[in-house]
Amino acid sequence: NSVTIGSLPVQLSTTTIGGTARLNVTLSSATTVGATVPSYGNLYGGSDGTNFRAINVDSSGRTVVTGSVSVANLPSTQTVAGTVTANISGTVPVSGTFWQATQPVSLASLPSSTVTVGAMPNGTLTTRFGTPTTASTAFLTTAVTNTSRKYLLIQNVTTASNVITVGIGFTPTTTQGIQLAAGAGITFEASYIPTGAVWVLSSVTASNYTILEA
Repeated sequence: NSVTIGSLPVQLSTTTIGGTARLNVTLSSATTVGATVPSYGNLYGGSDGTNFRAINVDSSGRTVVTGSVSVANLPSTQTVAGTVTANISGTVPVSGTFWQATQPVSLASLPSSTVTVGAMPNGTLTTRFGTPTTASTAFLTTAVTNTSRKYLLIQNVTTASNVITVGIGFTPTTTQGIQLAAGAGITFEASYIPTGAVWVLSSVTASNYTILEA
């Protein structure tokens, strides 16, 4: 006759194992991902090259790293999320489109106003030529006082180096007046026209002058 006996519990008080041995542990004793760590759980860790080290994780299962971590041989381009502050010194080349300080402005319409332009002054020129009658003595020319005078030109037309001194509305002297060298002249027009009589003084009687007035 035969007798079938099922599994029997075996209890060993002390077992000595020599060499390398592995002990299979069922998943129920090792708990599951996300469950509370059991009182007698398995130890998971890694080697630092010399010693066995535990691996810590946060509540989301991410590995917790303390201290500094050296990361080498990264690719040249990295994706960074968030705000990055970079301190830059020296000159940084910038390319793109830049606008000048002065910008063109277009207007739909321009303000308008009425401008009145009067007739330009015109008239007949009176030409006067002459020579001082007495050397070193002021001589009154034929250009006498003219309150309606619109233009006045006086020129020393002497070919030599003689200098004449002009006075308009006053008698010139050797130290007072407008001195004109040979070929030089003076013109009054536009906003200010003197109306006084024109006097001429020269150290010699060989000096010649021209006066144009309107």
